[in-house]
Amino acid sequence: MTTAHEPQVSEAQISVHWREEEYYQPPARFIGQANAADPAIFRTL
Repeated sequence: MTTAHEPQVSEAQISVHWREEEYYQPPARFIGQANAADPAIFRTL
């Protein structure tokens, strides 16, 4: 029976690949047709 060797990766090595994503305000036309047009919905996310 062989055991799988899992590489040891630190949180710092993983976090290098995480990027902060910018928030883009959608155009008014897009907001107008949206199903969830209430801005308060963002407080639940």
